[in-house]
Amino acid sequence: MKRSVAILGHTPQFVRWAIRKACPLRELSEKLADDSFRQLRGLRALSVGRVEGRVIKGVCIHPSASLESIDEARGFFASEVLEAHGDEHYVDGCCRRCPANAMEHFAPGVWAGCYGWLPANNEFRFDGMTEADGNSEGVEDANANNSSFVRMVDWAIDRLGLAPEADQLFQVTAPRWYGIWQNSSLSPAQVSLLRKVFDRIVGQFPSPSDDLVHFQIALKLCDENQLALDCELIPPGFSDGRTWTIQHCCPDCSLASTEAGEQTCSACGRLGSPLEVRRNKVLGLRPYVFLKGVIGERGTAELIANLKHDCGD
Repeated sequence: MKRSVAILGHTPQFVRWAIRKACPLRELSEKLADDSFRQLRGLRALSVGRVEGRVIKGVCIHPSASLESIDEARGFFASEVLEAHGDEHYVDGCCRRCPANAMEHFAPGVWAGCYGWLPANNEFRFDGMTEADGNSEGVEDANANNSSFVRMVDWAIDRLGLAPEADQLFQVTAPRWYGIWQNSSLSPAQVSLLRKVFDRIVGQFPSPSDDLVHFQIALKLCDENQLALDCELIPPGFSDGRTWTIQHCCPDCSLASTEAGEQTCSACGRLGSPLEVRRNKVLGLRPYVFLKGVIGERGTAELIANLKHDCGD
C-alpha cells in the first residue's frame, strides 16, 4: 500500500503526476498534480484504512498507532473527510468505475488513484533515503546518484528503437529524462511512447515498487482512454518536518543546481540564472491528527485495543 508517513530529511527528485479527467471529487486546475494530492489525499488515506481494516467506530487509525504510545497515536474521523465529497457509497461508486483510477488495478478498493508520484532514485521510494539521494549541500551528488534510473529511460528508448520519435516529441536534453517533463501536460503521442518505455523499465525489476507500477498503469489508462497526463518534475530537497526546501533548478528542465548565478544548464543548455530556492510548508500527516486531543486518552486506548484485536495482535 501507499506510504502514510510524513517525509522527513532528504527528498529525491520526483515526478508528481495526475490524470486529467473530469470528476465530481476534485477540480481540474492548472496545477492538477499538486492540487489533486491536496484535495484527494484524505479520501486516499481513508480508503487504504478501509482496505487494511483500520477504520474502527468511524475513526481511521494510522497504521503505526498500535506501536506508539497513547500520546503519539493518530487518526481521523471518516465523516470529516467524506463531508466535502459525499458518503462512502457515493465516493466508492465514483472511483471504482473511473478509468482514471490507476490504483484499482493493483490495490482494489483504494480511492483517488488518479494521482501519484514517481521518486527518481534507484529504489523509487521516499523512505530509506541516503544523504546522496537529496543532499541540500550536494545536489551534484544527488543528480549523479539518481542517474542510474534517469539514464534507464535513455536505455529503454534506445533499446526499443524510439530515439528518433522521442527526439521529435520531447525537448532534446541529455539525459532525455529532463526533456520529457518540460511540458506540464503530456500529449497522447507522448503518453503512448512513454507507455512503451516504462513497460520495458518495469520489466527489468523482479519486484517493482508500488509507485513505479502505479505510474505504469496510469500511462496505460491514459493511452487506452485518450486521457491527458499532467506531470511536474520536482528537484531534490530537504524537509525538517515543518519546512520543505527545494533546491535551485533550471527553469526549463528542473535540473537541480548548487549555484544561484548565471550558468549553462548541463541538461538542456539553457544559459541564465536558475530558479531561487523554494520553501513550502510541510503538510505532514494530515488528515491524521493526535487522537488523544480529540477523543481523550481512554477513547484512544479503546480504539487501539480494538485495532489490535481485529488485526490478531
